Order: sequence, then structure tokens, then C-alpha cells
Amino acid sequence: MDYEVFGNMKTADGNHETLQQLFTRSGASQYLQEVWNLKFAAQTLAKLATLGGGPRYHKAGRTPLYPKDELDSFAREKLGPLLASTSEMPEPEPVDQVVRDRGSRRPGLNVRSRDGRNNMVSADDEDLS
Repeated sequence: MDYEVFGNMKTADGNHETLQQLFTRSGASQYLQEVWNLKFAAQTLAKLATLGGGPRYHKAGRTPLYPKDELDSFAREKLGPLLASTSEMPEPEPVDQVVRDRGSRRPGLNVRSRDGRNNMVSADDEDLS
């Protein structure tokens, strides 16, 4: 396997130093695909770096550098727990979906409740839950 590796960084762990492999964004994308079978394009990793929720990284000037340990931790989190049966899968928690109401002349939010009904919430309402 040949990844686009930027270099190694020395990190101090107590009394000894270890070398940590650093990947460029495209190298991180390739690593996640080949090692973990997770498809995250370099552009997706860039978006996650902006919005949050992606692997942690260092900056070398303008270049983001992803440590191998952080990519492995991110991949394990995305994979979820190891299951022996589909009956072991936890039920996902229901979440209200909030969507901007673009068709209305009145400003507000269109809130889709758990029962599937759409409810208009005024922008003046304090509690949106």
C-alpha cells in the first residue's frame, strides 16, 4: 500500500519519543478506504474539518496533516460496535427533523415531528423543541 504520507512527527510519551505517521488529506482519504474500507473523499474530510465531526489533525501552514492514530480512532467510531446478530443492533433514537420553510411568505421553521406531521414554528417562538 502506497499512501501520500507527508512525514513523521516526534511525540514525547513520558521518557521516550515515538514517530507518528502523518497523512495529507488525500492520503488520509486513501488510507481510510484501503485499510478500513470507509469511503471519505478528500473533499468530505475538508468539509468535516470545517463543520466538525471528522478526524483531528495538525496544521503545517495551510496543509492539514492527519495522524494515523486519529484516522484509526475516527474509523473505529464510524464502524460502531461489533455485533453477532442483527437482533443486537440498538434502535436509533427518533430525532425531530427541522427544515427551513422556503415556500412560505411567513418566516419560520417547518418542524417535522416524530409522527410525520409538519408544524410551522414562528421565528418569535423561544422554544423550538
